[in-house]
Amino acid sequence: MTVRVARRPLWFYSSFAGSVTTGPLSTFLAIYVLKQGYSVVYYSLIVSQASLATILAALVWGALMDRGYRRSLFLIVSYAGILLSVVAMYASRNIVLIGSAYVGLNFFSAASAPAANLLVMQSWKRQEWSSVYGYYLFLGSMGGVVGLVLSALWTVFLPLDTLLLPLIIFSFVATALAATSLRVEAIPVERRAILLDKSSFLHRVTLNPSFYLRVPRADDFKRISKMLRNAFTRPTPILYISLLVFNLGSGIFNTAFNPSLYVRHVTESLVFGVNIFSMLIQGFTMRRSGDLIPEGSERRAAQRGLVYRAAGYLATAASVNYLVSLPLAVTAALSFALAGGYAYSLVYVSLTMLVFRTLPPTRQGGLLGVVSALSGIGAFTGSLLSGALAEKIGYTPTDIVAAALMLSTMVILRVGINEKNTHI
Repeated sequence: MTVRVARRPLWFYSSFAGSVTTGPLSTFLAIYVLKQGYSVVYYSLIVSQASLATILAALVWGALMDRGYRRSLFLIVSYAGILLSVVAMYASRNIVLIGSAYVGLNFFSAASAPAANLLVMQSWKRQEWSSVYGYYLFLGSMGGVVGLVLSALWTVFLPLDTLLLPLIIFSFVATALAATSLRVEAIPVERRAILLDKSSFLHRVTLNPSFYLRVPRADDFKRISKMLRNAFTRPTPILYISLLVFNLGSGIFNTAFNPSLYVRHVTESLVFGVNIFSMLIQGFTMRRSGDLIPEGSERRAAQRGLVYRAAGYLATAASVNYLVSLPLAVTAALSFALAGGYAYSLVYVSLTMLVFRTLPPTRQGGLLGVVSALSGIGAFTGSLLSGALAEKIGYTPTDIVAAALMLSTMVILRVGINEKNTHI
C-alpha cells in the first residue's frame, strides 16, 4: 500500500530519532555491566526491573490518559524522560545509578506508544490508519538500525561510555520533534477505541505489549480458569498461556544473548553489529506482515515461526559453545536474524491477531488485562531467570532451555487450538 509521506507531521518522525537512542541501549548496558566486572546476574536483575517498570508504566500512563489530558503531552513527556534518563546514565559512573536510570528510561518510554497510537487515530482517517501505523513502525525499526550502526562504528574508535553522547543528541531531537505534536487539534480519542480496529491494536501492542484498560482483578483470572473447563471457550485461555510461555522463553534468550557474545571475546563493535541484521529483518517483516500472514492462517504461521525461532536459538547455542570472536559474531548474526527477526515477527503478529479475535465486543478490559499480565509475568520471569541460568549452567544450556520453551509454545498451540475446537 502506498504511503503519502507528504502528509506526515514533524512529530511523526520522533519515532525514528527516539529509536536511534533506545535501540542500542540494552546492548550498551549488557556490555557495560560485564566490562565493569559484574556478572550476567546483575544485568538480568536490571533488565527484569526494567520489565516491571514497563508494566507499571502501562497502568500509570493509561490511567492518566483516560483523565482526558492532551495526548501530545504524553509524547513529549516520554521523550523528555528518555532524554533525562540517558543524561543521567552518562553523568553517573555508579552501576546502581546507571541501572536505575535505565529502569526509569523504560518507564518513560512506555508513554510514547499509546500517545502516538491515539494521535494517529485523531489525525488520519480510519481507512488510512493501517498504512500510517505500518510506516510509523517502520520508522522506529530503521531508527533502531541506525542506532546500532552508529554504536558499532563509534565503539571501533572511541570508548564505550562516550557512546551515550550522540544518543543524547538524538534523544534531544526526538523531544523537539515530539513538541510539535502540540499543534494537533482534534477531538481526543478514547483508548478503548484502539480495540475497535485491528491495525490500531497491532500497532499498540507491537510498540509495547503491556496494554491495560484497567487493573486485572482476581475475578478476571477466575473467569479464565472457568473458560479452561469449557470445551468451546478453552482455546482462549490456552492462547493466553502460550503467550506466557513464549515471553518466558524469549526473556531467557534475549537477556543472555549479548552477554554470551561478549564473554566469548566478540568485540564491543561486533556485538552491536550482530544485532543490526536482526533489526533489519524484523522491520521489513513487520512491514509486510499482511502479505506473510493471510487472514485465517495466523495459528499455522505462529507455529511455523516458533519452530524457526527454536532453530535459531539452537544454532546460537551451538555457536556460543564451539566458536569465539569473529566466527561467533557471523554465525550469531545469522541465527539471531532468523530467531529475533523473521521468526519473531511471524509469531508476534500472529499471536496478537489471535488475541484480538478473543476480545469480546464489550467489557474487554478484564481479558486484555489478563493477557498483558501473563505476558508481563513471562517477560519478567524470563529475564530474571536468564542470568541465574547462565551463571549456573552456562550460556549454551540456557539457550537450549529457551528453545525448548519455544517448542513447548508450539505444542500448546497445536494441541490446544485446532480447527475442530476453536472459534478463534
